[in-house]
Amino acid sequence: MSLTDTIRQWDEGISAADRQEWVTALDWFTGILEPTSKICYNIGCLRLLLEELNQAEKAFDKSICRDEHLAVAFFQRGITLYKNEKYDEALRDFIEAFNRMRGNQLIDYNQLGLRYKLCTCQVLHNVALAYATIKKWNEAEEALKKALTFKTEAKSNFVDQALEAVLKQELFQLLQLPTELFRPKRKIVAQLEKQDFLGEAK
Repeated sequence: MSLTDTIRQWDEGISAADRQEWVTALDWFTGILEPTSKICYNIGCLRLLLEELNQAEKAFDKSICRDEHLAVAFFQRGITLYKNEKYDEALRDFIEAFNRMRGNQLIDYNQLGLRYKLCTCQVLHNVALAYATIKKWNEAEEALKKALTFKTEAKSNFVDQALEAVLKQELFQLLQLPTELFRPKRKIVAQLEKQDFLGEAK
């Protein structure tokens, strides 16, 4: 499969996802023969959305294999594992995601085609939840206190609420990401559309 075909299918998948046609989008993405880390991530997100947790986990495995620095893929795999009640594995992935944040308050993925900013306080929130779920309350409290130092805005009060819950030894809500997918660069897609138009014009 040529790079051109890959980008065309990628763009078709995104268009389907924008229409909330999740299964159609998945068909476009899974039809790509040599998927990149971003495509595998997209497949994982759609599988997660469709509650196909084991397949979502495998897709995120592939995404991470192709780009081991992609913090958001570790975070999403952690969410998948947590929802599948694999709490120790989820904890490891949330910690890996935190390590890949490299001390930054957030990572803005817009330049890579993902309309999302992953915040360290979100990652630590889920680290704390995984600890709390396996009854490691002290570690959960430490993670949330660390999260307070990474808060980016006043509305990040989910950290405060989680800390209140932990102090009562109560569980709290898992933070999940909105359904945003990696998109091909518009410039490249526009060039392909221009080529198609010129080809038809001939």
